[in-house]
Amino acid sequence: SPATQNVAQENNKSRDNSITRTNRRSPNREQVARMAQLVRMTDSEFMTPGERLTAKHFEESLPPSWIVVCNKEMVTPGGLAIEVDFIIIGTHRVFVAEEKAWRGRIHGDENHWVLSGGESRKSPLNKVGRVARQLAGKLRDTVPGLQSGLGEDHFVDGLVILSDPSAESRVTDPRSDHVIRLDDCKATIEALDHAGKDRSIRAYRDGIVKALHLLPDRPK
Repeated sequence: SPATQNVAQENNKSRDNSITRTNRRSPNREQVARMAQLVRMTDSEFMTPGERLTAKHFEESLPPSWIVVCNKEMVTPGGLAIEVDFIIIGTHRVFVAEEKAWRGRIHGDENHWVLSGGESRKSPLNKVGRVARQLAGKLRDTVPGLQSGLGEDHFVDGLVILSDPSAESRVTDPRSDHVIRLDDCKATIEALDHAGKDRSIRAYRDGIVKALHLLPDRPK
């Protein structure tokens, strides 16, 4: 009967709504305990879908003791403001990460990359390398004990994250191991972090976290 059909439809609608609510639930306590800490204001501060995807992947895959600071700004000695997508504080090292949503095969060298559509771009490794060096200098100047403890030792790495699943780097560059597909981030970044264990930031980590929190946010 029509009445019976209406009741069945309402029951199905109620069940569908229940499934939707279940799928949208926030992570439970156990899941949160296994996540890296993401330092951000709101999802709306991410400029691109690729940045949102990368932030989510970092949060869910990197070790829970690690901290990912999103969307900061560095100012060069000459007064130029440079946007920084992510700064990752690992166990032994700090990483500056630039996200790129470029698709397909990417060729190039130390200076220029050629995208799958033929467009030429300056190598983003050069930018993150400069930012990494600048950040290392700033941290040496501001974090108590770091300058005397690590001196000029290398402890900040620059990374380029390719967030599109189709991306494939064929770049010829000695730093090509710092160009990472999103799916490979966990294993690669953890390996790079472990490589710094002999000259670790561990003793200065709290001071580094505090200094990075004080960096200005990237303008919206």
